[in-house]
Amino acid sequence: MPSPGAMLLLRQPATGLRALTLAAGVGTDAERLAAVTGDGLALGSGFAVFAAVTNLLANSGGNVDTTGLTDNSSTTSAVASAASPFNGRAFRVVSSNLVANEGPSELITGGAGSTQYTVTGWAWLISGAATVRAVLNDTVGGKQGSAGVVLTAVPQKITVTATSGVAGLSVRAHMETTVQQAGTWEFCFQTQTGAISGPYVPDGGTRVVGRVQLPLFPRLFTPTQGWFAMRIVPRWAGADGLNHGLFEIADDGNNTVFVYKSSGNVWRLGRFAAAAGNYAAPAATHAAGDGVTLVCKWTNDTESVSVDGGAFTDAPNTNIPTLTTTTADLLRAPVNIGAAPLDGECRWIVMGRGTLGLAGSVLLNRLAVAGGVPTLAQLAMLPAAAKATCLVRCTDATAILLPAFFGG
Repeated sequence: MPSPGAMLLLRQPATGLRALTLAAGVGTDAERLAAVTGDGLALGSGFAVFAAVTNLLANSGGNVDTTGLTDNSSTTSAVASAASPFNGRAFRVVSSNLVANEGPSELITGGAGSTQYTVTGWAWLISGAATVRAVLNDTVGGKQGSAGVVLTAVPQKITVTATSGVAGLSVRAHMETTVQQAGTWEFCFQTQTGAISGPYVPDGGTRVVGRVQLPLFPRLFTPTQGWFAMRIVPRWAGADGLNHGLFEIADDGNNTVFVYKSSGNVWRLGRFAAAAGNYAAPAATHAAGDGVTLVCKWTNDTESVSVDGGAFTDAPNTNIPTLTTTTADLLRAPVNIGAAPLDGECRWIVMGRGTLGLAGSVLLNRLAVAGGVPTLAQLAMLPAAAKATCLVRCTDATAILLPAFFGG
């Protein structure tokens, strides 16, 4: 209790609100509410940032009819669907209960041999029972399918990545049951090249690569002192053999601070100044859809990375870049790394220009695991030396500038 005559002073911290710059390909809650394209996730899932997507199926969601679909011991129709995550339309399949592998298929536009494709369906149950898989099929490689998914009334994403056979002909995408069952179920689907299942674009549509830009770099951190943390949900397994970009501030490929996940299942923080420097590069695995908390920091002679609240992995690096840019690029591929963008969702990003130790990394991971976006009160629990400068809320596309940004 304050002593008699003492005054308790409450002060509103100096904060500011800034809008982020989003490229057209970034998925947001506005797109999820429109429910025509996108990832079909729940509201509050953050930014969805993927490489460019072209749906190679000309008729993918029953918007008009079933043109191009071929049934196998089933009957498919195009219907209005209250459960559909996209455009209120879907294909409805009635399984005949005569054989397994009942359901429609569609020819992939431009289908070729020795080509990697990802077939993705969003499927849900209307009545009866249905265990369904996504399949790539051609006359040389045969059927290559995902594991069967037991459908419920809630749409589930089902995906398979496979490579068509050498000189494969009639390359097709299937949605089909895996066991003999009597059921009525609905779905939308798409096919794209490559190993990542991107957001849905209907009927042969195309989606551009996503990009998020944050202004005001100089006071967020400096090339010699700073840190940032992010909570991401990659839609790829850690050992997928690809590079994925997460963060970059750069004048050019030789003057840059950047972060990416390398093809060797390693998270890399790099700092270049006219020549390549060392990387802080811890190895850490995860499954597709797992949440990952990544914390990166640097000083004038060291850079460090912590994954999921684990110990920091350090690397010496005295390559201090000369940076004049006033923009940070979030969730995209660094300019001097052959990499894809995030290819997943980002929930939030926190930045600072002070010193963040292991206790701060553990706290940020704890907040991430608890879910949601950290509040200003929770960020105030970080050590004062961390000097948090900005909270990027990916749920509403805003950046909140914190007291340390203004000198607090």
